Amino acid sequence: MSGLAGIIGEHGAEALQRRAGRMVSAVAYRGTPAVRMLDADKGILAQLGHTAAFDGLHIADRAIVGLSGRLDDPDVLATTLGLDATPSDEVLVYRAYLRWGTDFVEYIQGEYAIFLWDRVEANLVLVRDRFGVEPLYYANTSSSFVFASEIKAILAAEPDLRGALREDLIVDYIANIHAAEPEQTIFKQILRVPAASIVMIRGREIIVRRYYTLDTTVRSCGKDAPERFAERLSIAVRRRMRANGEIGALLSGGLDSSSITSLAAREVRGGRELPTYTSFYKDDPDGEDPYADAVRRKYGLSHPVLIDADDINVFDDLSTRLRALDRPPYGPNNALAQHVARSVAATGTAQVILCGHGGDEIVSSGSSFLRELAQAKQWSRLWSEIGDTDVLGFPRARVFRDLFLASSPMARRAARFVRMLNPAPKAPVASSWMQYVSPRVADAAAFSQRYDAARTPSSDVRLPLSARSHIANLFNPMQVEAFEGLDQTRTPSGLLFRYPFWDKDLIELAISLPGEEKWSRGWPRVLLRRAMKGILPEEVAWRPDKYNYVFRFKDSLRRAESVALISHALNEDAERVSHYVNISHARGLLHDLQTGEIGPLDLFYLWRVTILSHWLEERDR
Repeated sequence: MSGLAGIIGEHGAEALQRRAGRMVSAVAYRGTPAVRMLDADKGILAQLGHTAAFDGLHIADRAIVGLSGRLDDPDVLATTLGLDATPSDEVLVYRAYLRWGTDFVEYIQGEYAIFLWDRVEANLVLVRDRFGVEPLYYANTSSSFVFASEIKAILAAEPDLRGALREDLIVDYIANIHAAEPEQTIFKQILRVPAASIVMIRGREIIVRRYYTLDTTVRSCGKDAPERFAERLSIAVRRRMRANGEIGALLSGGLDSSSITSLAAREVRGGRELPTYTSFYKDDPDGEDPYADAVRRKYGLSHPVLIDADDINVFDDLSTRLRALDRPPYGPNNALAQHVARSVAATGTAQVILCGHGGDEIVSSGSSFLRELAQAKQWSRLWSEIGDTDVLGFPRARVFRDLFLASSPMARRAARFVRMLNPAPKAPVASSWMQYVSPRVADAAAFSQRYDAARTPSSDVRLPLSARSHIANLFNPMQVEAFEGLDQTRTPSGLLFRYPFWDKDLIELAISLPGEEKWSRGWPRVLLRRAMKGILPEEVAWRPDKYNYVFRFKDSLRRAESVALISHALNEDAERVSHYVNISHARGLLHDLQTGEIGPLDLFYLWRVTILSHWLEERDR
């Protein structure tokens, strides 16, 4: 991705250039910098442009515009603006601003971060796209307003901001919840521009306004829902193939990446072949290689780049990776994502990479439709819709019983009475957040209240349950943080990664569809499966499962070098994390890891504790 940076404040030209130079150097991998000093030395702005992108820095009489990312359908916007030709995206933003003022944000879509300095009004405007794909942060100090695509660039200009961390967000990280306000980051004095928001800076006044709210009206669109979804996903892929460089695609063999790769392969013209990149594990009987091979055969993709992932450890190159991250990563796939990005870049075969990230959230598994049927007491249909695919991990009768009991107060009372007469032996209970977190800091951070608030859906209770569940998952704060983590992990490779599932028109269609369009007779994600009829090989479209990375994660943590890192964090370096972590519980889980069984949540907890310890160590250096 490209990048943005800037400082507003009267420090003199020399001081501004020096500080801007540090900011640009901190994120130099984002592109070639174009820098502009503001009139009367009131500040300095920079855009770092990627050679394959259509973004850049535009300097005009009325305003200076910098854009990182891309706009959808620039030809349509140019026609709406009455332009004879289609200029670059940042020029379109400038012309839209002249036409509509700050309301221009309602007329553009895509993935972008934008700054706009109005030279007449001496005001700054920052904009982030609707779903937060492109990152943008800012800090307001006593002498400056500083913004950038990465926090490390802000810290390069304002190093004093490094020290103050938000304890409540560190507790959230340990407990694996996301209760922060949309603008909060782990650094107290550094904020993010929230998704779908415009920030207006007028002197010392800062106004944040949300400019987009998803239409959550649920509509039935008849039997053509899959066809409409396929059409919109095709358009989303086409939009993201507009580039000044070669296009490639990550192809795991999963439903999402296979759909994106197949649609992209249909768009390639002139006898060219779409480059594909697949990570694999040798001699893995459950691997996805056969599915990826099926997609390549269907579209004649005969020269794949295969990336060996066998030797990747979740703690590989840990110090270097953590120095590159502005916060501790939430997912252990960070090491693999970095390895894949570097391997793709090393081939030199493509500069813009399409990725299936977000397919699960946008399409939705649809399983909440079953709870919706249970609440409506449609028992016959519920039995039929549970199906016999065993996708839910339990027999049909068990799923039906649990949903029946959960939806019937009388049945719940009867079940409790039966359990009193015939008590069953207690099963092992997985750790809870109360065991993960240091009691001292949990109380100080009012963590119980934050935890309960994070679990409470904020969507309209008048909507069907399946729609509420879909919306809550789609707009979980984790989605924006995941994009920010992917950006910091992948961008140093020098590649542009694009995510077709995160398309406004596609998302609005997916959200509007009722639950029966997303789940059918034991099959999750039927909307995408049906939409890809004739596009995906049948064995890929109707594969019943996803690849389970948990066992590889467990094996990685059980390696001697991983155990040594975890042990060091919990013993020799325990003081660094003991303020946040229940150390005695974590030590017990380490013993379980080495000697017995340990559940997935506890695995992730051990990994996060170790990551936090090393991230804090790198930050203190």
